[in-house]
Amino acid sequence: MNKRIKIGFLVIGIVSVVAKMLAISFQSGDYVNFLLPWVNQLKADGGVFGLANYTGNYNAVYVFILALFSYIPIEPLYLIKGLSIIFDIVLAVGGVLIVRELIKEKNFDEATRDRYYLFTFTFLVFMLPALLNSAFWGQCDSIYSAFAIFSILYLLRKDYKKAFIFLGVSFSFKLQAVFLLPLFGIVYFRNRKTKERFSFYYFFIIPAVDFAMCLPAVIFGWPLEKLITIYFVEQVGYYGAWMSMYFPNIYNYLEFLRIENIKLVYVIGVLVTLGILVWILWLVVKKKVRLNKKRLIELEILTLMIVTYFLPAMHERYFYIGEALVLIYYMVYRENRVMLITTMVGPLFTYCWSIYDSLGILMLAEVVLSTIYSFIFIYTIRRLYLNIFSKEITN
Repeated sequence: MNKRIKIGFLVIGIVSVVAKMLAISFQSGDYVNFLLPWVNQLKADGGVFGLANYTGNYNAVYVFILALFSYIPIEPLYLIKGLSIIFDIVLAVGGVLIVRELIKEKNFDEATRDRYYLFTFTFLVFMLPALLNSAFWGQCDSIYSAFAIFSILYLLRKDYKKAFIFLGVSFSFKLQAVFLLPLFGIVYFRNRKTKERFSFYYFFIIPAVDFAMCLPAVIFGWPLEKLITIYFVEQVGYYGAWMSMYFPNIYNYLEFLRIENIKLVYVIGVLVTLGILVWILWLVVKKKVRLNKKRLIELEILTLMIVTYFLPAMHERYFYIGEALVLIYYMVYRENRVMLITTMVGPLFTYCWSIYDSLGILMLAEVVLSTIYSFIFIYTIRRLYLNIFSKEITN
């Protein structure tokens, strides 16, 4: 990589930060009702010493960071958004490294490779989901997604231990990191009788890393039992009361029709999703699909699409990793243009409904968008399925 390209990365990174800073004063409902009160309560209780009294549903690692922010004499809004914006860049760097892995098989000269890297970095730091999520909303999806992207990078490199470590770090920030587990499960079962296999015990690296990341908070009073209940009791219990949380999937129709038995729908949705994922796993193993780098990316996009489309209570931002991967995939292979456009433009509507709390006003519009997404998702899932299970890539 020559000096001009390195300068290009620096300039684009700075410009992206400056551009996002233009929205840094915007206060979303989530900031006003949750993030700011949490920081204020932590500050009133002595910063990190207030972790024992935390009543929200975010995991210990991010709340520990909020506690540290309470000591800094800067508006919490700027610190929270600034951290997410920084991780937009970290994610983009991870995306560039994935592109470098994917184009190794292509006979590109150095100048062409450098252009691929620079364009990928540019599109990732300026993609609409990153702008809306970090700069406007002040959410932390860029943080867990950045570590997830590095986890996928090391999976491509077959450095499985590092892949699980980064997945564990990602999980310590957000529960939605588990959406990567189907791919890791597929790789495990497909390779368990080959030289590329890894131990089943590697899966235990994830909770071990999560515990290590949470340890500073535990030292300052975070209850041990809350390391488990924060995700699997409090968050699941909270989201279990909703069928749809703005993600344009099939549950918006049920929300629009005012279906009352939400718990039954929730259970059916989870079982159907697990069934589809197990079926995909069975097909990969049965057909002996060769898991080259392109197929791994396709499988990750496919499983993320299946999870977010068929699981209930999905937020619009839960396809954040998928949006980055769709962009990366298109940059390298120039495939799935329809999906690329959808994932880059769709958040303009879905994010705004959350940011501006306008679900009641735009419920019908959400159903319309869900219909459009349904056709595009099914079309893309079918194309990915055909790519993955075509005869050319099986033994």
